[in-house]
This record gives sequence, structure tokens and C-alpha cells, in this order.
Amino acid sequence: MATFSERFLELPDDLVIKVNGSKDVQTFLGIGRCVVEVLELEIGQLWECPNILDFGCGLGRVLKPLSDRAPYSKLVGFDIDVAMLDACRFLLDDQKIRLVSSTASLPDASFDLVFAISVFTHLDTSIDLWLKEINRLIRPNGRALLTYHDETLFAEMVVAGQIADRALTDIALQERFIVGKGSEEGGAAMGTFLTTKAWEALVSPHFEVLVTTPRGLFGHQSYSLLRKPDAARKSSGDNTKSLITELREVKEREIRYRDKSVREYLDMRKINHVQATELIELRKKLTR
Repeated sequence: MATFSERFLELPDDLVIKVNGSKDVQTFLGIGRCVVEVLELEIGQLWECPNILDFGCGLGRVLKPLSDRAPYSKLVGFDIDVAMLDACRFLLDDQKIRLVSSTASLPDASFDLVFAISVFTHLDTSIDLWLKEINRLIRPNGRALLTYHDETLFAEMVVAGQIADRALTDIALQERFIVGKGSEEGGAAMGTFLTTKAWEALVSPHFEVLVTTPRGLFGHQSYSLLRKPDAARKSSGDNTKSLITELREVKEREIRYRDKSVREYLDMRKINHVQATELIELRKKLTR
């Protein structure tokens, strides 16, 4: 029987490059483990979540380590790319993980946790539609962790010449900027950048924003930890909101310090592409 690494090498190059950037299996596994560590940092013990959805699962880079950390949870992976799902099914070779190409068959309020990594970073007009769908799928008081590209990443990429567009007149992001506008949503050709204010304005009609972590994933993507309120929580009003605001301010102070340390570390090492294993060890040191 073929090993995971052997199956990985059999995957079509274009699919692997699309989600991983390289054909290196250790990078693939390392990034997946690092995402799971972020989930554990924000959520706590993942095995306490009976039902978990990877929204935009790709080749199962996160599902593989997640199945080890939450062995008794029911894991579902969703991706609209059928070819990607077929490759994911072959790669994981795990009958316990359910893979679906549509969320229509998934019941309302059926998940305790939904996470979407590198999904909303490639969406434009369909952002609100998918936020509504994630809200439908999460149980009351369930949580979601969603990533996005923020204004600081946008400015860095413009200065570095990685975003070239005649419409650009300033490195300061004005709410939203779409790279590859008009290309297929969800595809690698489209890149979406949102100011944190604009992002939170999009998600707040559907969720409580518990905390937003700037550049919290590999020092690259930002993410928000969200909660679907129940009726009782909605009616509790200002007290809950003020407490959440207070917690967010504390969390953001911690994150600013941590991210500054991460950037100083990367500058010191003069690394453009840092191996995920190094980032895992760095995160452990900075969060002790």
C-alpha cells in the first residue's frame, strides 16, 4: 500500500502548485500543522468540537493533521473544485472524512467549527453569499475562523512590485482592491484585499467578531475568529458587546507585539519563504 508521500508525488503538478506553491511534501504537511496550531490557539481543544467543516479544503492539507488532533470529531471537507476533491480523496485515503462539492446537502446548524483558509482571499461579489452560508451551517454559539488579506499586506506587495495595476495611485488601500478582477472567483488568478474595517463590516451582520488577528497566519494572511450568536446572546446587548471589545483590545495588543517579533525574526534571517516547521517553532516560543 502506497504511503502518503508516495501518493502526494502522484498528484497532478498543477493542483499541488495551486494550493501549495511547490511539490515539496514536507512544506505541504508543515503548513497544514501550522494552521491546526492556529486553530488550537484560538479555539482550544479541537476534539471538543464534535463536527468540524474545512470550507475550501483543497487537497486536505489541514484535514490530515486535524484528523490526528481531533480523532473523534466528524470532519467534513468542502470544495467546489471536483478535480481537487478527487485528488484530496486519493491523497488522504481516509473513509472517515466526508468530502463534498456542494454545501446544499449539509443541514442547518450542523457544525461547531468552520474554518476557511485562503478562501475569502480569492472572492469578490460572492463574499456575502458564502458568509450567509457559513452562518447557516454553524450552530448557535459555534465559531468560525476566516482569513483575509489586509491593508498592510497590500501596501507591502505594492512596494515590492508584486501588485502592478494602472488603477493604483497610492499604496494605501481604499476599502477593497481586486487583483485579476473579472477572473473566476475562487481561482488563483483573483486576489482580494480588504481593509480590516471593511472586512469586519462584511462579517459583522452574520457573526460576532471575537477578535481579528492582523497577519496572524505565517505573518501573511490576517484572520477573524467569529461566533454565531444565539437569540439569548443577541438580546443581552451592550454588556456583551463591551466585553468583546475589551477582550479584542487586549488580544490586539498581544498580536502587535507578537507580529513585530515575527517580522524582526524574518528580517534577521533574511528569509523570503520560511519553511512551515520554522514558523511552528517560532509560534511556540512567542506564545509561551
